[in-house]
Amino acid sequence: MGSGQHLVITAVNAGIVPVTLTNTSFKLPNKKQMVFPIQQQDAIPKKLQPSESTEYYVELSLVAKKFQQEGYNGRIKLFVTFTDSLGNVYKRRMKFNIESSL
Repeated sequence: MGSGQHLVITAVNAGIVPVTLTNTSFKLPNKKQMVFPIQQQDAIPKKLQPSESTEYYVELSLVAKKFQQEGYNGRIKLFVTFTDSLGNVYKRRMKFNIESSL
């Protein structure tokens, strides 16, 4: 997984039917979607049975540098999103401190 610090993104199927994850990304305050290379426990696409979870890892410094390139500094609020094979988008709000992640 590399030697740097990583952001761990966990997806859990809280439903009662299987779901296949096909994409994960960050949605910035300006609504721009950003996709990063992920290091994963399981490859995407990933089929999750009800109550099953999976984890994905993104290098913190890479994310922070990309956000800075987009003009962001300090603490920002954004969404982590997952898309399934039917086109449904699942999102979770998070806060990210750019300076402490470099």
